[in-house]
Amino acid sequence: MAEPATTGQRRTNVSDMKIGDYIPVRWESPAYVFGKVPVGIVECPVGGQAVSSITNRFWYMVKVDKGLLISDRVITNTISWDFLNTGENIQGYSWSGAGTIAAGTIRSLTGGVAFATKDGYKATTDQGFGAWPANNEWDRYIANYPVYKIQEGKNLDDVFHINGIATLCQDTPINGVGNSATSAHRTQRKGDAHGFWSNLSNYSHSLLGFRPVFGYREV
Repeated sequence: MAEPATTGQRRTNVSDMKIGDYIPVRWESPAYVFGKVPVGIVECPVGGQAVSSITNRFWYMVKVDKGLLISDRVITNTISWDFLNTGENIQGYSWSGAGTIAAGTIRSLTGGVAFATKDGYKATTDQGFGAWPANNEWDRYIANYPVYKIQEGKNLDDVFHINGIATLCQDTPINGVGNSATSAHRTQRKGDAHGFWSNLSNYSHSLLGFRPVFGYREV
């Protein structure tokens, strides 16, 4: 495994980060710690792992916008949307800790509620243009991550590891999307602009998991 293949720099403090930079993060119960990784801490697999094993594992977060960092991988798998929501990891919870410049929020990505048409309208079947609304965070920041910020010879999967495992998102899809979605379903995203679908909120799988986002007030 390796650092995310961005053209940015590895940082040890959130306040130094520019868009495209990345920073190591680890879970040291009961909080996330940003910055240097102590000797002996093991990297989290790019496909995530059991939530019980995440303590003292590290991964990276990439700065994608002002005051917004997104994990370069799913960090925990075989968990459901309901499980994450119980721990306030869907809409998010306030948090501050080492390496941050201000209090922020740890939460899940938004991923859209329907398919998008070429003209940016919503559709219930895949049109090949990602999800609607178009400003969902998966399409805006991951699927459309600037090519010039990816190292030569690398691709989007080398930055965000999006092809092997799906990400649980905040959203409840519109009824009938994909001919099966109901109000009990939740959005999942995988791959580039394609890969929008849903499952029941209590569904869990080894190829589905939590990709944390850290939003903070940047001064």
